[in-house]
Amino acid sequence: MQRMFVGLLLPGFLICSGCRDFMTDAATRVAFEIETEAEALAQSTEKTRTFLHHPKRRPAGCADVYTMTLHGNGTLSVHCLERTNAYSTTYHRRFVHAPRALSVSHAGGEATRITLQKSGSQIALIALE
Repeated sequence: MQRMFVGLLLPGFLICSGCRDFMTDAATRVAFEIETEAEALAQSTEKTRTFLHHPKRRPAGCADVYTMTLHGNGTLSVHCLERTNAYSTTYHRRFVHAPRALSVSHAGGEATRITLQKSGSQIALIALE
């Protein structure tokens, strides 16, 4: 019985091994994008890299106005106007550092422009717009 159960679950896990959005929240999805873009910047000859983060409503996202904040302690949070709590993560700190606190607010569905800057082997998150 146990083998049959594992046999039923394994294909689902293999199919979704690349589904980084599955069962994540708004802040974690931003951190995953930061990871991807920081790795690309590290391997390139560019000094800066700017990309757009397009928020998703589901799962665990914002349907309306949201504020994205990079706190002084390095925590990244996304606060949705329609909710009383915020989503937060520190996952991105494995790939970038934050020289200062940053914050930006947008209408629901509006993209946030994120800028990374490379100095030697260090990559900093320098702007949220």
